[in-house]
Amino acid sequence: MYGIASLALVTALSGCTVRPQISNTGFTGTWARSGGMDTFHSQVSIIQDGGRYLFRWRLDSNDGTWHVRCGWDGKCEEFLDGAKVADYAFDVRERPEGGLTIECTRVPVRKEVKGYHYTDVLEVDLSGKSLVSYTVELNGDRFAKETATRKILTKISDTVADPPIGTRS
Repeated sequence: MYGIASLALVTALSGCTVRPQISNTGFTGTWARSGGMDTFHSQVSIIQDGGRYLFRWRLDSNDGTWHVRCGWDGKCEEFLDGAKVADYAFDVRERPEGGLTIECTRVPVRKEVKGYHYTDVLEVDLSGKSLVSYTVELNGDRFAKETATRKILTKISDTVADPPIGTRS
């Protein structure tokens, strides 16, 4: 009797999903935020490859009409209603004073879409579970970090999905 009950318990537990580990790994891991009224979900994955950081962004609207897909090379494509509307290029640099600098350029491929360039400074909070992004430059206009637009991303995993082959930590 106990053997059957134990087998049933093990079988039931084997179907459970394991929560990803979330700890203070600095910038590395997967981070997420959602838009107002849950209109979109955005994820950022960051890994360290030797002495540099690699950054990959992913965005999905909840209604499925808008998405952005990026590679580890910093190149991205944005789609709206199934049509490509823009290309993105990201550049990541480590800041001597701490943190990361992310430069992003959006280049439209359709005339009704606007391009832009911005620079964000990323900092991890002391717990290692929140990533704060400050937009310190937008289309040539500069902002002090204290007055910059701020986005907060929450760590959802210490690891990243599909890291590039051959990366070195």
